[in-house]
Amino acid sequence: MRLQAAIAPLVLFLATIPAAAQPLSVSIESIDASRLPRLKMETAVRWNGAQLRSTQGLTLSVIENGQSVPADIWCPDTATGTAVALVLDNSGSMTGVDFDSLKTGALSVVRMLGIGDEAAIYHFSNGRERVIDFTGDISSLETAIGNLAIGANTPIYHTMSIALQDLAAHPAARKFLLVFTDGVDNGSTERPADVADAILLQNITLFMIGYGSNMMSQGVMEDVARRSGGYYQRVYAPAQLAALLREIGEEILTQNCVIAWETNCTDSLRALHVTAQYRGEVAEADTLFTSPRRPDQLHLRVSGPARLTPGQRGIVYVDLEPRVPRELPLSFEFLVGADPELLEHTALTPVTLGTITQNTAVQLVELRPGTYRFRAEYVYPGFETGHLVGISMRALAAASSRAVHIQIDSVSLMSGCPNTVTRDGFVMEICQCEETLIARIDTVAIAPSGEELDVNVCWEFFGGQPSQLHGEVRYDSSVLVFSDVVSSDAGWDFRAELPRQGRLLVEGVPVNPGGTPCMVLRFRTPITRDVLRDHVTVPKLTAYARCCEDADSLSSRVYVDGICNPLLRRRDNVNLFPQPAAQQVQLTGQLQNLRSATRGRLRLYASDGTLVTEKAVTVRADGSISESLDISAVLPGSYTAVISIGDRIFVKHLLRL
Repeated sequence: MRLQAAIAPLVLFLATIPAAAQPLSVSIESIDASRLPRLKMETAVRWNGAQLRSTQGLTLSVIENGQSVPADIWCPDTATGTAVALVLDNSGSMTGVDFDSLKTGALSVVRMLGIGDEAAIYHFSNGRERVIDFTGDISSLETAIGNLAIGANTPIYHTMSIALQDLAAHPAARKFLLVFTDGVDNGSTERPADVADAILLQNITLFMIGYGSNMMSQGVMEDVARRSGGYYQRVYAPAQLAALLREIGEEILTQNCVIAWETNCTDSLRALHVTAQYRGEVAEADTLFTSPRRPDQLHLRVSGPARLTPGQRGIVYVDLEPRVPRELPLSFEFLVGADPELLEHTALTPVTLGTITQNTAVQLVELRPGTYRFRAEYVYPGFETGHLVGISMRALAAASSRAVHIQIDSVSLMSGCPNTVTRDGFVMEICQCEETLIARIDTVAIAPSGEELDVNVCWEFFGGQPSQLHGEVRYDSSVLVFSDVVSSDAGWDFRAELPRQGRLLVEGVPVNPGGTPCMVLRFRTPITRDVLRDHVTVPKLTAYARCCEDADSLSSRVYVDGICNPLLRRRDNVNLFPQPAAQQVQLTGQLQNLRSATRGRLRLYASDGTLVTEKAVTVRADGSISESLDISAVLPGSYTAVISIGDRIFVKHLLRL
């Protein structure tokens, strides 16, 4: 079934038997391919020119490209009608435009009621859950929805149980339960699993909608929908909410017959043939339909600024190549990971402007420090900028400059039929203290065919002791075949990546450096020839060093905003989570070189520097920290947490929902 997105207008070429020739006719009204490989077709069946109101005795079948396909078929029947129970969240968090959008969407549903259909309205107010009982009077339903007001608690499953009792007593052949909430159940004695079992037992179709970025109960709601055989979808913006409710109404209250089936993923042009049989008469309709085409092989790639200095911000993007058709909604989930001691997020708001049409349709959470999960369900890609989604990051000061590897993991992506997805990470340089070196190549040699040729690359570094070297080497791949990279004096440990022939990326860390460092690039040559300097070049070689070295063995100094500041070495680890936080946050950490238990303080500051709250922090003798801070009285916003323990200071950012 379709849960989201309007069906794109389709040009259908129909060949039907005229109604005048026989009493029975069938026509194809629309085709929805937005959930490939599932196709859905709506057909109108008429008897003597009028649409059938009672479909008992009607049979429908479909043939695709000459093959009969098994299909799920449903037709409306005014003799028994449809019953729709709408359970709507009116808790305190649903205010302003969110609540207005909810009422707009609910109004669009009840206004689609046909002959024999009825609806009832329920909301979350203990003792007064049933707003209006089942009725086909659209005017009364509109008044009831318009009079909905904000309440307090969120007894989701208690209210669903009341609606189920009313549905059980209703004679309608088709029954639907449409539930919307933006929060966690806090007033029910009923178990979610028991409610799901009752829905399944009564053959009721459940549509469950979660709303907003702070859906703590999403897992429970997904389980209820799955257990009951229903549907769950989450939306993030008011406009999406109203649109989704309207589209669900179109789904369940259509006056046409609906035929749905699983199609193949190889064909794009589809010849469809529908046959209707009723009271001994037969009618047929045909159409040619071209479904959206998208590549089977997709590639996710991380991109971003090549380098950042401490305190500087940049956006790390995830790009999808090639782009998928706009007609196909995109669902995905993947992890992006980076060293949390070198990069931190500035806000857990996905950068989606100009990338996905529904800008707020992507969920971004921090699972643990440095690991972020992006998730989206059935969103329509725009790709105006070429990016799929992104996250704003800030570079942190470290004991020395580093190259940060940003990786993608645990990818699940669907656009139409199943996809094969490959992925590439990205390397960003955090430039703490650096110098670009000029390397010299002192090799001019004649290489016998098939034997190794060593090319020595040497350099001189500046005052500080380098802690990492990062460089690029280019060579003539028509002359040379790369073999290995080693240190000339065993003072460095080098490794090389070969992204493509003719280009090397080399990284090195000191093992026992001394004198003038050199790395040895080893090549083979297929034929005897002179190998000159211009066959191997080093366009870029950067040394990252510890800056402003301090005599204190527990700390070093680094440049932050152009000023040399003391900073603890990276082995001390302090984390503040969850991010963002609602009621309380946890402070955990592990400090090194403590001789006994000690105490410190956690202070929370507003953006204007005002102290908001503080708490004593206990550090155990083994250096471990585990504290919680109640922030229920703290206003929503962005805050800075400063943890002071002796002469050690840690700064963390906190987003209060």
